[in-house]
Order: sequence, then structure tokens, then C-alpha cells
Amino acid sequence: MLPSLDPGGAERNIVSLASHISRWDTVDLAVIRMKGELLDKIPANVQIHDLGSPLKVFYKLPFLVNKLQPFAVLSTIWDLNFIIAILKPFFPANTRLVFREAILPNAHFSEKYYRYPFHIIYGRLYRRAHAVVALSKEMRSVLITKYLLDAEKVHVIYNAVSNDRISDLKSGITMDSGDGCINILSIGRLEHQKGFDNLIKAFHLVSKECSCLQLMIVGNGSERKTLGNLIKSLGVEDRVRLLGQRANPFATVNNLTILFSWSTATCSVSTVR
Repeated sequence: MLPSLDPGGAERNIVSLASHISRWDTVDLAVIRMKGELLDKIPANVQIHDLGSPLKVFYKLPFLVNKLQPFAVLSTIWDLNFIIAILKPFFPANTRLVFREAILPNAHFSEKYYRYPFHIIYGRLYRRAHAVVALSKEMRSVLITKYLLDAEKVHVIYNAVSNDRISDLKSGITMDSGDGCINILSIGRLEHQKGFDNLIKAFHLVSKECSCLQLMIVGNGSERKTLGNLIKSLGVEDRVRLLGQRANPFATVNNLTILFSWSTATCSVSTVR
């Protein structure tokens, strides 16, 4: 189940998983808002169900689950996980719930005045799941120690990476601008928990010592205006660019390296990740 088919990391993981599992078993994909760039990425053998709107989920989802009688219901967005946990009594008794947590739970509530009750509710609702997928060992530890989830039910599964897809996107493309400058590309949703503000501040410090660097950030989100203001306040508008959403970020960098090349200075870099 997904809130939409927008090209976010959580959505891509679920769509990729559904595509692979559908090769040997039946997969149904329930979507609250039937829109997004990933709609074209779903194979024909994956059945898509349009739930219509967030309010309709509360009666459409139980009906759908009772009709399909699935082996498991998998969700990856925390508020969607909440809804599914609340609706669990209306599902067939043998329905397994699998929640994938995309970020550390603290990030959900750190800026909310009602964070304390949400911490309590979070733990109670997540304990209704048959399994919880954490993206790191640290996240698993937090879920177990702070939210009292059963250690046997919390599993660390790192984000999937499709080497074939990356190879196709990078085919014939180089990150080198040809003048000795180094392009740093970062991709993700522009949200507070992603820490792009820290990336920009770190880049500002490093670029003082190494003038051949250029940072390009691909993605959209609610923090775009805030990050833009931060870039201006640090005076790095000529070195840091917010490029928005791109279907192929590698091609974007290739097209922009010459246009945005601002210096022919060189610097030594021991490791570039």
C-alpha cells in the first residue's frame, strides 16, 4: 500500500519490490492517490487498486483486504502504517501486517508540540505489526529500546539498489566537467529529516579550502524555499544549485557541467562517495 506513486525513495522501494515479487506470485498494489511518475513503472501483472482519498481508506481498505484475502499487507509510510494498524481488527484474522520504517521515528515528532503522546501511540500501533523492517541497525535499536517492539519482529533490510537501472541511466555520461572541477550530486526529497541543510553547510566549509567543487541537489519537497534561503545566506549561489525533480539526474549533471562550470582550479580529493 502507498499514499501515491510520486518518485520518492519509499515509493520506489515498494514499486520495485512489487515488480520483483510479481514474477512468481500475485501482487496487488493499493494506492490512495492514483498519480505520480511511478505509475508507468508498474508491470502489467501487478493489479492496482485506487482507494480514492485518505478518508475513503477507512472503509475501502478493509473491504479490499477482505475481498483479496492477502498473505500480508505491506506499508512503508508511518502515517499510513498508523491507519493500517488501527484498521487491523477489520481485516481477516490471519492477515499479516508488515511495516517498513523509512526514517528514525524521532524525526517524525521532533518539531511537533504533541510529540509526547505520539511517541506513546507510535509504539502501541507498531506493536500490532507481525514484522517491522528497519533500514539500519541504529533504527532497529531505537524501535526496540524506545518503542518496546519485539526484537524478533524487527528486521534490518537496507534499501535496495538496482545496478542495472543505474548503469542504464549513467550510460555514456561522465561526472567530470573536463576542466578539473568535481561535481557532487545529491538526490532526495527536500524534507527536514533528510538533512540537506547540514550538507549545504558542510559544503560551504569544504569549498573554502577547495574551490573546484560544485554541489547539485536533485529533488523537491517542503524545504526547498528554506534551503534556497540558506544557500543565499552562505553566499554559495554560484556553487550550489537546487535542480528540482529529474527523471535522469545523471543526464542533468552531464548537461550542466559545462554551463555551470565556474572555475578551472583543481584540488586533491582522497575519496569521493
